[in-house]
Amino acid sequence: MGAAAISIMAYLRAFFPEDYPGVVALKNALYPDRPVTVEELREEDSVKTGEEADFSRWVAYEKGTLVGACTKEHNLWDFHPSLYEVSIEVLPSHQGSGLGSCLYRHVLGQLPPRDPLVVTTWVRASCGRSVRFVLDRGFSEHLREAVSCVDLATWDPAPFLEAEGRLAETGITIRSLSELALDPRRDEKLYELERETCLDIPGCSSIPSFEAWKQETLQASWLMPDGYFVAVHGDEYVGSSYLAEDPVRPFMEIVFTAVRRHWRNRGIATVLKARGMAYAQRRGCPSLETYNEVGNESILRINRALGFSRKADWVLYQKEITGKCTPFDSAIQ
Repeated sequence: MGAAAISIMAYLRAFFPEDYPGVVALKNALYPDRPVTVEELREEDSVKTGEEADFSRWVAYEKGTLVGACTKEHNLWDFHPSLYEVSIEVLPSHQGSGLGSCLYRHVLGQLPPRDPLVVTTWVRASCGRSVRFVLDRGFSEHLREAVSCVDLATWDPAPFLEAEGRLAETGITIRSLSELALDPRRDEKLYELERETCLDIPGCSSIPSFEAWKQETLQASWLMPDGYFVAVHGDEYVGSSYLAEDPVRPFMEIVFTAVRRHWRNRGIATVLKARGMAYAQRRGCPSLETYNEVGNESILRINRALGFSRKADWVLYQKEITGKCTPFDSAIQ
């Protein structure tokens, strides 16, 4: 396996499983408010398998310490053969050294020879150096997600649970994933629900196969069967909302909330989110986060009504590339 020398006396090579602790330490140094574990990252990587995902990671070491990493992959929720999502991560102590530029050149050089290519990357809006990095390289803002948070210690679920009672009078009931276990088509119906509704979410143009979705969602270690809520009318699943539990901190996140088009504007999404919030509150979770595209005013309005406040943004930057980039070291595979 080839290795490339970098001007700051680091070397770059393909990722191996033994690099997981170093990559996790890198991520936690960059985002101490959102720590990850080796097990969590392994699981996240495990769903990025197969030719369609086209996932690869490279790591940079200096004196035995992992100081940087870069990845390329297809986003299976926004899939196109010529659309790649990349990431560049450098330890804070090594930022400004030129390592990030080297990783950027390398990962672009590993993209397939398609012309044009569209490359995207996520950047936390408050990270000024990272924002300048992508803007200086010709990226422009494509999509922005607001991170909203609610303090569950002071949140009162009573008004929203009353709204659930009013929904029940119209024949719509809220059931947990556990309570739907006896439905033989439960998983397929949940997949069809998500496949239909996710296409209305900005930045989502496709959905993984049923088996890939099931592995990523229903079989995920973060999923809580009693924290996955489904709005049901007769035999139809009309909406869903589910939580993820953080493996390190007493923290939860609302991962997904959606309602079928012909069932919207009835308060279903509000009740689904409120059920998740009440569940997290009973579990002793002090706060809850959710991510939503800033142009999705309907869901942001629901968030505000539920007591969420916007605290940060993540921005998806995009660049179209014509012609083939030269890799940092063509010997690296």
